[in-house]
Parts: sequence; structure tokens; C-alpha cells
Amino acid sequence: MKWRDLVPMFKRVTEKQDQIKLMEKYFWFIGDGYFLDALNSFKKGEGFGIEAISCLFHDEFEPWEDMYFGDSGVAYIEEQSPIEESIMFVMNYKEFYDYLTNQSKGYLERFPHDELEVKNCLSIFEEAFVVG
Repeated sequence: MKWRDLVPMFKRVTEKQDQIKLMEKYFWFIGDGYFLDALNSFKKGEGFGIEAISCLFHDEFEPWEDMYFGDSGVAYIEEQSPIEESIMFVMNYKEFYDYLTNQSKGYLERFPHDELEVKNCLSIFEEAFVVG
């Protein structure tokens, strides 16, 4: 058996509705307890995940790696068991920013005292990745 046989294969999710559901799952999974940690990672261009679900930036992979997806964007990755096909889709920075903004609204309804930090993280991300 070759080492490559042990690496999970990735199912590419292309349907927008499925991608939206997966992003909702991601934010549910990290929950309110890790939301600020995730935003603070994202503003620096660093991915964030818990257990088997992550959102990772393009430069966290090398071109020779199976999960490499190009020189820009963010990938949703959900790793399954070794015998199941893992899930992946790639979004551009604007799409990812839209998810962050949408989820931030709900978070701020529950935690209005974090408004300054959330808005700062979103602003830094937008400037670095969407506008810049």
C-alpha cells in the first residue's frame, strides 16, 4: 500500500446551496466560544478549525500537496474517516468575507460588548484580502 492510498480523497462541493449549509455548519461547530479566536486568525490570513472542520487559506498549502487549491482564496475542509471521502470547497476572499460579516451580525446580537473587536477584525480582513 502506498502512502497516497492513506490520504483521504476530497469531494469538491460545487453547489452554492450546499456550500452555504457547510459554512453554517462550520460556524455552528466553532460556536460562540471560538468565534473571536477564528476572526482573529482570519484577519492575519491564518486558517482556523476545530477537530475535522477548518477554513484554511491558500498559502497554508504547497503546490505539491493534495489540498493545494491555488494562489488565492479560502477553503472549507471537512475531513472524514479514512474510508469516507472528505469534503472541500474553495471560495474567494469576498465570498468568505460575506460569510464572516453575516455570522458576525448574529454573534453581535448575543454579545454586543464584543462589537469593537469584531468590527476591527472584519475591517482588517477586508482591507488586507478584499480591497487590498
